[in-house]
Amino acid sequence: EFRLEGERISQQLQNKLSSHSEAVNNIERLYASSENISRKDFSTFVINTIKNHKEIAALLWVPKIRHHQRSAFEANLINEGFPNFRLTEQNLQKEIITATQRDDYYPITFFSPFNANSPAFGYDMGSDTVQRNAIEDAIESGLVTASDPLTLITGKAEQRSVLLIAPIYAHDKALGSIEQRNEAIKGVTISALVMSDLVEGLLSKE
Repeated sequence: EFRLEGERISQQLQNKLSSHSEAVNNIERLYASSENISRKDFSTFVINTIKNHKEIAALLWVPKIRHHQRSAFEANLINEGFPNFRLTEQNLQKEIITATQRDDYYPITFFSPFNANSPAFGYDMGSDTVQRNAIEDAIESGLVTASDPLTLITGKAEQRSVLLIAPIYAHDKALGSIEQRNEAIKGVTISALVMSDLVEGLLSKE
């Protein structure tokens, strides 16, 4: 019985991860089909996925912003109606501060459920080593990639999560090598999974 139960949980975990991988791939297809996805378009597209999977803390679109694009990017978000928008990061005391200068940034821009006052809005995922490594692995491989366990910017310290990340590339760029994929990257789509909720669902026989 123990072996069969282990096999059941293993298969269900595989099914769950496949389902979540498809969710981030679907968002990738949305961005592949249009250059002008609005905040409303994004939320409408992902809302049912979030409703049907309680283990999803959020679904995100995270662009890659080069340093020379930062000022214009922040200005665009301010003009969109978010006067306090800025790129941010966490310091060693876990306080939200203005993002320090680096070559590139991965700011959380579109996410659902959306809250303009959330510490996630504008947070540079590239400022965190675990998150940056997972994003760069996805970009270089061209595949959906899982991060190491981490604590979300909006999560509790004891609440561990995993990110599933899918890269989105420019349509007209070659993608045959790692260098080409790094050059062509536009951003990534992400599903943030709360592991305790995922495990709870797997252990339930209902």
